[in-house]
Amino acid sequence: MAEITFRYFRSVEGKVVPRYGTATFIGVKRDKVQGWVWNTDLVVRIPESETTRYLREYRRALEDDSMTECARVDYEAQNTEVRTEVREEPTEVVRRRRQKGEED
Repeated sequence: MAEITFRYFRSVEGKVVPRYGTATFIGVKRDKVQGWVWNTDLVVRIPESETTRYLREYRRALEDDSMTECARVDYEAQNTEVRTEVREEPTEVVRRRRQKGEED
């Protein structure tokens, strides 16, 4: 079985780039109250097959500076930070409980 390869992208504030072939967007969500809300720190992983299928569209978004291409290490670093926060949170909850005198 062939290994799936990916490309990695970040949104640019003020630019909306759809994830072609889906109903989502790259690093931006639509909020009923706030309108478009960007997360320019979020690295989005897209399969190479998808970026090849929509090559013209993704290339245009890159050339127009509507999104930026990142490296795999950026994506992995982002996920490492998330896992670290998840691991640290229960410890923080226990610490707070002990400070308040609550039992575990």
